[in-house]
Amino acid sequence: MKKLKISNKFYYIISEFIIKGSTSGVLFLLSYYFTPVEYGYLNLFNSILTIACVFTSLNLTRNYITRSYYDETKNISELVSTIVSFLLILSLIEILVLTPFLFLNKEIASIPSEFFFWGLIVSISMTLYEIVQSLFIARKEGKLYFVSALIHGTIFILMVFSILFLNNSIRIYAFIFGRLISSLSMSIFSFFYLRKNFKIKFKINASILLESLKYSVPLIFSTVSAFLLNYISRFLINSLSGTHYTGAFTFAQNIAMLPVLLLGAINNSFVPTFYGSLNDKKYKSTHQSIIRNSIFFLSILVLYCIMIDKLFFIFPANYQGQKGLVFLFVMSHTFHMGYMIYGNYLYYTKDTVIIFLSSLGAGLANTFLGYALISQYGNFGGALSTLISYIILFLSYYFFSYKRFDKKLFSLKAMLLMLLPTNIFLLIYFYTSIITGINILLAVIGVMASLFALTKRGSKIIEEKIISLLRLKFD
Repeated sequence: MKKLKISNKFYYIISEFIIKGSTSGVLFLLSYYFTPVEYGYLNLFNSILTIACVFTSLNLTRNYITRSYYDETKNISELVSTIVSFLLILSLIEILVLTPFLFLNKEIASIPSEFFFWGLIVSISMTLYEIVQSLFIARKEGKLYFVSALIHGTIFILMVFSILFLNNSIRIYAFIFGRLISSLSMSIFSFFYLRKNFKIKFKINASILLESLKYSVPLIFSTVSAFLLNYISRFLINSLSGTHYTGAFTFAQNIAMLPVLLLGAINNSFVPTFYGSLNDKKYKSTHQSIIRNSIFFLSILVLYCIMIDKLFFIFPANYQGQKGLVFLFVMSHTFHMGYMIYGNYLYYTKDTVIIFLSSLGAGLANTFLGYALISQYGNFGGALSTLISYIILFLSYYFFSYKRFDKKLFSLKAMLLMLLPTNIFLLIYFYTSIITGINILLAVIGVMASLFALTKRGSKIIEEKIISLLRLKFD
């Protein structure tokens, strides 16, 4: 009997759903159980955790390791040992310095200070596992990536609901402790994996560390900028409108975020091939892969929106008025796909300063626009600000990528030919939702077109149409 061979790409996609989906799934289930205020605090903690991970890992645990693995001049074992040793020392310093400050202040920015403390602790517990995840991707060990993600997600879900069942009074902390216990469990596994495969030692090579920081430090500011782009609206709404409104806003944001799990999975599986193709100057195959991946993601996005529209009644009563926000966030994610694609080109060139400047511009735009629009329009203003800021980042990444790759870069016209029709359809579909007949007709058209695009034949036809319409030349 012939043994079924599963590709690394499939493992990465499923793993990404497990990693992000376990958190999203738990948050969704808790939205039925928690009040909007509790749900708002829960999502604020998740946002704090995101930014805390930046300062406990200094962005050394992700792209740099994956990129360095393909650099034949580097000793990967020595590099991993240096990063692990340095981050261990850094974590101890951060705990000693920040803990007294956090406990001397009851609140920071209208948020209980203990959320910041636990954000720090949980982010430190995730460091080793993040390093190992990067190595799984670089080494194309898709099966191990999947198994570890499955174990991590299972422990997290079991811990959250077990703690809630045993002690209902702590509620929000069930989520926090679930994250902590699952991350610590995976850190133990990660330590033994690194010892076995890379013979890591507690040793810091100064030259490797300096080169690593030269790459990663600009990315710290870039990630902070990305935080402003994706999460600052939550904090602005919490300050300007209250935690109740933060709960409603983050619910819509979380519902719209689910297809992005797929986007992240597609990109993670594509990046190693993408880097290899650019090294070999195989621009034609790279661009064709971008078209196929984009068609796939946008088709799923349309299907998802139609499904959400028809099933929105099943969501908690507190959030029934948030459908418009969900559609705005989904439209934002079409441009999220675009800036992620052009961002891959910039990461390949290691031009992290440009990535930082672009992200900073979009993040600041979201901060100032968000403050103005939220003050005037509430939650809708926050979602609109996010959409505008994503478009700004998409265009910035394209502009700077074009400066470096010129005509070898994936065509902006081709990208817009996929993005604009998708957004126009979503906009028309949402605004005709009160006209039952037209809405049903559009739903049928959207489903049929998306399903056709998802077939091998349909994807190929659309790909050829885009190439012929724009007369694209790849090589």
